[in-house]
Amino acid sequence: TMASALLARTSRLKVCTNIMLLPSRHPVEIVEECNTINEMSNNRFILGSGIGYKRDEFETTGWDFKSRARRMEECLEIIRLGLGGDRFSYHGDHFTIDDLKIVPRAPEPHMPLWIGAVSEPAMKRAGRLGDGWLISFAEHLVELKDKIAQYKAIAAEHGRPS
Repeated sequence: TMASALLARTSRLKVCTNIMLLPSRHPVEIVEECNTINEMSNNRFILGSGIGYKRDEFETTGWDFKSRARRMEECLEIIRLGLGGDRFSYHGDHFTIDDLKIVPRAPEPHMPLWIGAVSEPAMKRAGRLGDGWLISFAEHLVELKDKIAQYKAIAAEHGRPS
């Protein structure tokens, strides 16, 4: 909601969520909303997402807290399929989708998917699956130097941008 309000009041500014708890919502709903925001803003929206760390943010919505990392990965896979504009099916541990086409179609180039990560497993997920990495505001630049190098190496290993 905030991203759409900001994008409606600007013409060049790009806006990134920091962060959306991706595994706490259904990925089809997310990609439809993001495509709409991106289309209305002339492709200036970036989806910044993470798995979250607060148990109640998941349990109050009916999602299992312990499965959030795998749910996050499935959400990212489904969102990428949905951004492709073609009909797709998906059968995972948490989501089953048969013969679906996301409307509106995502504008080109496709919306970047940035992933928030503090822990090493999360940083590996960001490098493997994301188009960018959202860092913690609590860390100092000196502490981040080695993490940045590690993230860039992981992203390069998986052919992902950093």
